[in-house]
Amino acid sequence: MLDPVVPNEVAGTITTGTVRELTTGGETMDTSTIIWIVVAIVVVLAIAALAAAASKKGKERKLDTDRSKAAEIRESATEQESTVRRQEADAAEQDARARQVQAEADEKAAAAERLRVQAEERQSYASESRSDHSEQLREADSRDPDVRTDGTDDSTHTDPQTDPRAR
Repeated sequence: MLDPVVPNEVAGTITTGTVRELTTGGETMDTSTIIWIVVAIVVVLAIAALAAAASKKGKERKLDTDRSKAAEIRESATEQESTVRRQEADAAEQDARARQVQAEADEKAAAAERLRVQAEERQSYASESRSDHSEQLREADSRDPDVRTDGTDDSTHTDPQTDPRAR
């Protein structure tokens, strides 16, 4: 039979041999008490080791679950990538169309402005021509001895060949 190794707390050394009693500070402990203390320590250490192993296993299980979830999310993201690219292409195409329509609208607005300016110029020219025409008729009426301009008539030009009042 092997002899157990028992620490000698008083002397600070380890001795071998059959120990029936251990003397510590004047008190004596029998072998069964020492065995029960050692068994209790071993049980506590075993429980602590099991708890540590269970905790480690739980952490590993959580890490595996997290890795699995991350892989699922990446797979889902990969599946959505083509949809996202298509949406981006559609948005870019829509933007290009909007810029083209805006450019056309700007061009039409510029053309409309040019036409408005031309119309104003023509209106001004027509108004000047109308004024010149009226002035010419007044001058002709004032020189024509057959046209009365004394205020008894409405002072409008009358053509002696076509107007019976002028004959």
